[in-house]
Amino acid sequence: MPNIADLMIDIDGKKLSKDEYQAHANNASNSIDYVVCGMKSLANLMFWAAANENYADEKSDMQNIGLLISANMSFLEKILEIESCANFNLDKAK
Repeated sequence: MPNIADLMIDIDGKKLSKDEYQAHANNASNSIDYVVCGMKSLANLMFWAAANENYADEKSDMQNIGLLISANMSFLEKILEIESCANFNLDKAK
């Protein structure tokens, strides 16, 4: 699992080796996959929890999950930017 702190750097304009750019691109791509898979799982769990007649707290849980998804969108946008930058620099290095 990639270390998120390693991704939260601005690699644009820095001179990194081809292997370093590749590592940043791979880590960013993996991070996106992990977040998307986790969010899909959350959605599935909430769907089935809300369908359970013994589950009464669905409204506040749905609101909290909405906030989580909103926060994750900013995170994903930054990760996509890092991945794009790393891939751009990899293409230039070829």
